[in-house]
Amino acid sequence: MRTTEDTGALAIFKGAIRDFAGDWRTLAGVEVFVAAIAFIVITPLSEALLRTLVSRSGSSAVTDVDIALFLFTTTSGLAALLLLVAASIGIAIFGQACLMTVGLAHARGVRVRVRDGVMHGAARVASILWLTLGLFFRLLLFAAPFLAAIGATYWLLLREHDINFYLKAHPPVFIAACAIVAILALSLAIVLARKLSGWVLVLPLVVFERMRPWRAFGESAQRMNGHRVQTVVVFALWGLITLVMSSVTSVGIELLGRLLAPAFGGTMAGLRRCNSLLVSNSSLAC
Repeated sequence: MRTTEDTGALAIFKGAIRDFAGDWRTLAGVEVFVAAIAFIVITPLSEALLRTLVSRSGSSAVTDVDIALFLFTTTSGLAALLLLVAASIGIAIFGQACLMTVGLAHARGVRVRVRDGVMHGAARVASILWLTLGLFFRLLLFAAPFLAAIGATYWLLLREHDINFYLKAHPPVFIAACAIVAILALSLAIVLARKLSGWVLVLPLVVFERMRPWRAFGESAQRMNGHRVQTVVVFALWGLITLVMSSVTSVGIELLGRLLAPAFGGTMAGLRRCNSLLVSNSSLAC
């Protein structure tokens, strides 16, 4: 038997699909524009990160373990990772602001162009930047204890051997470490879901009601009282559809990569640009 919140969530989700069908060209145009911004911003950052990693390793090739150790165990790697995450969040929030502008106009019976949605988002870019920083540091604050516990689990249980040994041998200590990390990851997901479900209205409050970003978090949490379960259900449905679409489009993106890679000259710099382009397309598909 469906609850009232489940029914409301399904109604909201179906309404969102109808709105998308009614103005999908403009929404797709905004997504393409935001993906282009992501490519322009993320490409030089990722290139600088990889260049630094290669120079530190003294080799022309690096493994996944080398990348993970650089990102999580060095000051420069951690700073670069945080910068990339913050930039990605900021671009995503800006894109959502532009999409919300198009959606609100459609709900009012007004059709807008891609340029109109982007310009409205650009007009609030300073507030969006402060909102990004506020959200980033809040997420970091809540995630830090769990990430520290995961790091401590690795340090205490798995530092004696290379990760490939544990993946092949599956000793009891590796199974225990995986169980601990799974519990910590699930706990972190629950905490973030509770917090994020209360911050759903932060962006509309900043973009459309012109509220200060630091006030918007508390106001959003207050307005979302009694509606958080419904919000989680909507995002769960959205996440399920996104997962399916991502799985379907991954094959196309892989084929695109195989076609584009030779055109980038076969050099490390060219392959990095190709990889950044594919990442941007992958984000757009999601």
